[in-house]
Amino acid sequence: MAENLARARAVRAVIEKRDATLEHYMKAGAWFAGPPEELVAYLRSLEAKYPGLEYVHLSNSMGTPKAAMLEQIAWLGKEVMPKFTA
Repeated sequence: MAENLARARAVRAVIEKRDATLEHYMKAGAWFAGPPEELVAYLRSLEAKYPGLEYVHLSNSMGTPKAAMLEQIAWLGKEVMPKFTA
């Protein structure tokens, strides 16, 4: 609980900055950006931290071009999801 509160405060601090960047949001734990192998590692860390975790929500940022979204969804299906099949 305290960790979630600390993370929420960190996100709020980033949002209140006028010069917030992708790196700020990533450090606060609000966003993830990286190649497929880093996403797999991040999701594995969530599995270890939250035993029994079954679902995560992934989305694209508003304003992402359609072609970029389709590319990201394709590599997610090809390079990330197969690592989590039962």
